[in-house]
Amino acid sequence: MKIYSIPGFGECVIDNLFLDLNGTINFYGELRADIKDYIRELKKFFKIYIVSANTRGDLAKIAKELDVHFKQTQNNINEQDAKMNILNELRPENTIVIGNGNNDVKCLKNARIGIAVIGREGASTRAINAADISITDISEGFRLILDENAIRATLRF
Repeated sequence: MKIYSIPGFGECVIDNLFLDLNGTINFYGELRADIKDYIRELKKFFKIYIVSANTRGDLAKIAKELDVHFKQTQNNINEQDAKMNILNELRPENTIVIGNGNNDVKCLKNARIGIAVIGREGASTRAINAADISITDISEGFRLILDENAIRATLRF
């Protein structure tokens, strides 16, 4: 758990890190090497969940490689709603969400802290507008989460 006290934004007691897979931590089917190092550090503070429709079929393999939890969305309902159902199970008020797509919009908006990543696969403008923070590289997002002063400086009013 990490607690962020952010003037004007409030106190954030964060237990969970909810990560989209494709375009967020996995780019064109490849997991960057530095992601593993950041995940290892982040696991000291958070339960980490990768949530995905599993478009490329590699969700379980990547979650096992990173030693994190994973949840695959149900194909029979709207993916945005499916992801939101999973976020509700985790308690949005105690969760940071990182994503880049239209299917992440509800989660980015409802999480205690939503971070849109405009990475190599881009980001939807809806995701960017729903987030509290927008970043251009996932590793910078992880660094921001690990540094209470940096996240405070970004979110304070």
